[in-house]
Amino acid sequence: MTYLVNFDRFELLKFLPKKGKVAEIGVKRGKYAHKIFNINKPEKLHLIDPWGIDEDDSYMIVARENSLDMQSYYERVLETFSSQIDSGEVQIHRNYSCHAVTSFPDLYFDWVYVDANHLYGPVLNDLISLGPKVKEDGFIVGHDFVNSAKTSKEGYGVTEAVYSFLKLNPDFSLVLLTNEVHGSFVISKHPGGENEAYFLNKVFASANYLIKT
Repeated sequence: MTYLVNFDRFELLKFLPKKGKVAEIGVKRGKYAHKIFNINKPEKLHLIDPWGIDEDDSYMIVARENSLDMQSYYERVLETFSSQIDSGEVQIHRNYSCHAVTSFPDLYFDWVYVDANHLYGPVLNDLISLGPKVKEDGFIVGHDFVNSAKTSKEGYGVTEAVYSFLKLNPDFSLVLLTNEVHGSFVISKHPGGENEAYFLNKVFASANYLIKT
């Protein structure tokens, strides 16, 4: 069962596990990463993004960015998290997620947030590669779960990729969607488990409304 709730992705962070091992896939300027660090206070936050290391990066082409822009975003993230990088609380991985994720052991992350290349293939590849890396009671969370004329024109495939992933991995479950223009999704690796129940109980206690879908 999936619940549609009336809060945005920033409020969503309040309900996700704290003090865990977390990754953000697709960091760009680091705005959401900064929120994750301040709200969830992870034991370790891994920030994964190629930041334009490849001139032919399909993300840059679709997003109309260039390597100079991406380099400036990378430097901004390094500056924002300089003290946390020094302390070991934050680790930067300037690499494509498909390569960076292989360096982690299975069952490592408490949860991950996917907001990188929005095309169907890259999103599906991210979800597939992250599945084994998330703890048995963990979550895969992501952004831009939306179908509109604009996103279709831009080639978004997040929604389709999520459903393809769930079809390939029936033990996972789509438990939550946020009701916003570019919604977020929450996939539970252990549907009906204790961690999911704790997460949903916090959501139920705070949401002004929710819809079962």
